[in-house]
Amino acid sequence: MKKNLGLTRTERFLGRLANKSFLSLWSYSNLFRDVGKELCDLLVICNDIVIIFSDKEVQFDNNSDLSIAWNRWYNRAITKSVSQLRRAFNWVNRHRERIFLDPQCSIRMELLDKFSGDLEIHLVAIANGASRRCIEYFKGGSGSLVIKPDEPPESPSPFSVGNPGGKDLFVHVFDESNLHIILQELDTIRDFSDYLKSRQNLIQNDSLYSSASEEDLFAVYMKDVNESGRHDFLIRSKPILPGEKIVVEEGAYRSFRNAAPYKRKKKADRQSYFWDHLIEKFANNLTAGTLAKVPEYLGRDGQSGEAEIGLRYMALENRISRRAHSEAILGAFHVLKKSGGNRFFRAMIPKTPDQGNTGFCILLMKRDIMPPGSTYDQYRELRAATLGCYTESLLERNRHLKRVIGLATEGEISSRMSEDMIYHEAPEWTGEAIANAKERARKFDIFTGNLKERAYSSSEYPETDLGLRGSFSPIPYHFLERNLPTGERLRGNRKQRRAAASKKRSRFQ
Repeated sequence: MKKNLGLTRTERFLGRLANKSFLSLWSYSNLFRDVGKELCDLLVICNDIVIIFSDKEVQFDNNSDLSIAWNRWYNRAITKSVSQLRRAFNWVNRHRERIFLDPQCSIRMELLDKFSGDLEIHLVAIANGASRRCIEYFKGGSGSLVIKPDEPPESPSPFSVGNPGGKDLFVHVFDESNLHIILQELDTIRDFSDYLKSRQNLIQNDSLYSSASEEDLFAVYMKDVNESGRHDFLIRSKPILPGEKIVVEEGAYRSFRNAAPYKRKKKADRQSYFWDHLIEKFANNLTAGTLAKVPEYLGRDGQSGEAEIGLRYMALENRISRRAHSEAILGAFHVLKKSGGNRFFRAMIPKTPDQGNTGFCILLMKRDIMPPGSTYDQYRELRAATLGCYTESLLERNRHLKRVIGLATEGEISSRMSEDMIYHEAPEWTGEAIANAKERARKFDIFTGNLKERAYSSSEYPETDLGLRGSFSPIPYHFLERNLPTGERLRGNRKQRRAAASKKRSRFQ
């Protein structure tokens, strides 16, 4: 599938930021609604989250009277984007089956077909071209537009913006001075959409008087968390009451960025990009059609289209959760190496339904678990079958889970690794289904013997100080893990047991 890369300089820049922040499988530049009629400059869709971008670059007229030049720029850079976003919003809601990748409308964008429920749609206008004149006007600053929700949406004061969509449509506005800051700080679909929701609520609830810039507003959002443990706009760690308004002064983002906890957070986040790397690697194999099949009884491999759903739920994890998952997976390699075993399994399971209904697991399996003379394909088949039994057993043991995404790979990190992924939804747990799951677990020696369980959580800002109250943590989950020492019996299915017997071997070593 060939995707557009953006037609203008700023569209290509936006596309690159989106591919990095939201990942390539869910970011689409320059989509079309009819022959030659563009839908939007960028569409990001992951499950029920849809973010529609309109990007305009308009040169600011420095030779005309300021009020005339500002109104002219505002109409071309923002008002026109609002019109495009309004049309795109209505089209996505009413004609999601008529969105195309090419101007001839010969290639459909089918990702919306996979979600039939209500959509959470965010509209974002990117207005470029006024930052230099904005700095001159305010005699300093970053060049970001001032946020003043009380300004009229049709003609706000120079270099100010609120909600240009008016009463019936909410449109977020970013510009060349703050777009890269926001998308680098909120570089997952979940983190960015959560910010947009809180930002919209703040403005629509008439709780913001003004903010010196978008990045300063973002800093206030990141410094505190609400009762649910999620970042939000608060006053003294409490919800903003009716009649109260906040004023965000210039320098809030600079102070936030220079704080020691922020720097420790960024250092701790480095490991989290391993999760992004896994998603992109599977996504590339998915689009290339090179994902390996998994056991027939599961029916959850890339060939049947289920792989995208699994990757989708991986992409819906926020940055702090990705850090936790990456620590769990990379730590599994360390445990296996230290133990000298040939198979290690670890699951990351939310403890209660309130804390989540999606589980993840990693299976590490060395090739020496197979009998001598076995092929690599036979090893992959056994590894995928074992992983499938793990995901099935996790669902059976944790009935609050709706799905489990399982990953499997070799027992050591190298450049020649292969990976398997299984997306497994919870079935109807009839007596027969439970019995079959338990029998498969017995055959593959799953959840027997030395099974360990321990709680895990992590703070967003390690060793919080300097007044940063952001104790936002990933959903606390349990590690379920089991190590299989070298030489311990590993039961396979009938075909694998016959193959082993023909080689006069009764055990996988």
